Amino acid sequence: IATDASSPLVVRTSNYANFINYRVPSGYGNITGILSVYQSGQTSTYQLMLRTKEDVGEFGILTDVYPISFDANSFTTGGWASIDNDEDGNSSWGIATYQNFKFMNHEPMTEACDDWLVSPEIPISVVEKSTLYIEHFNNLTGSTEESYKLYYCTNYNGTINENDWHELPITNYPSEFGLSNAISIENIHQNFRLAFRYHNTEGITSQWGIKSIRFNKLIQQ
Repeated sequence: IATDASSPLVVRTSNYANFINYRVPSGYGNITGILSVYQSGQTSTYQLMLRTKEDVGEFGILTDVYPISFDANSFTTGGWASIDNDEDGNSSWGIATYQNFKFMNHEPMTEACDDWLVSPEIPISVVEKSTLYIEHFNNLTGSTEESYKLYYCTNYNGTINENDWHELPITNYPSEFGLSNAISIENIHQNFRLAFRYHNTEGITSQWGIKSIRFNKLIQQ
């Protein structure tokens, strides 16, 4: 069984199990079991023991049900907005090009700034029960994760009221384009917008690029 971790995991049953001839479905899904470690010489192997056939949950195809990427029109017909929340006029989000694709980009800053990148409205009827991933890069040079945050809002009216925005924690900031951690949206129950906040209060920040946004959902086969 391949996992979300860096290596496969052995899944086994007892020879006396009455479901020993069942096959684990293909695709993605959830499996519950008792975790143990098998020791052979100097080698330790993690194993997951299934107790009943009900330990194997629903399986299917992992599908991006609402893919979001960027192009030259993202700030016009695309509905994205760059908000200079501290009105300093020194910085903003913009469109940049790398190889053959466009991405949202904020350059490194040495001055204080509070710049928000706000998405178009996202329909909850499409993305509910999905998991959010951000394809981005930020090597955090000279700064901490506190300068780069992701939020959502269900009642955006064109201005930033921080009390209306709720954080969606990003914990993985790859130094080259890659995926964030899995971000739960289970507490969102109506149409919403995302916002990427570039907030410099520390003196030196790094470049932050956003290539795509994915809402991955398990679609049963």
